[in-house]
Amino acid sequence: MVSDGAAVYEKPDFDSKVIEFVPFQTAIQVSRKAYAGTDGLGLFHKTRVRGKIGYIPDTDIRMGDKERDKEQHVRERERGDAGKIKVKDKEEKPKSMAFDKDEDENIGKAPVYLTRFLGGAVSRVNFTEKFSGRKLSDQMIMYGLRMTGPGTLFDGPPLDVNVWW
Repeated sequence: MVSDGAAVYEKPDFDSKVIEFVPFQTAIQVSRKAYAGTDGLGLFHKTRVRGKIGYIPDTDIRMGDKERDKEQHVRERERGDAGKIKVKDKEEKPKSMAFDKDEDENIGKAPVYLTRFLGGAVSRVNFTEKFSGRKLSDQMIMYGLRMTGPGTLFDGPPLDVNVWW
């Protein structure tokens, strides 16, 4: 488990009943098959927790080293000119985030929402005004400055500040 109190749902749907909560770094077994959520929202893996079968979102789990070390290969056999069989290995890319690499390479780096960014912007904006019973419109070029992250205007939570002129 990569999140504390990960919910196990009755169906592969975020709106279904939560049947169990799983603590952080608890080892559980999940199916390799990913089930699409209702209306295409999220991917889930089937699991059994404390005797109950349910579905857990793929964003709440990461496969252990044993599973990651087992590489899945699809083998294609082709006949060569001399009648020999050539075997090609292709890595199958998993669709679920549960099989992605851990974020070990980002250890020591601040999360994106705790990083301060400063940037400029240029945009064309349609401007419409009603004058003397007629609608007049024009496009204006606007320039902007965007600041986002913690401590942009004052110390505290992350904020987004956009200034256009």
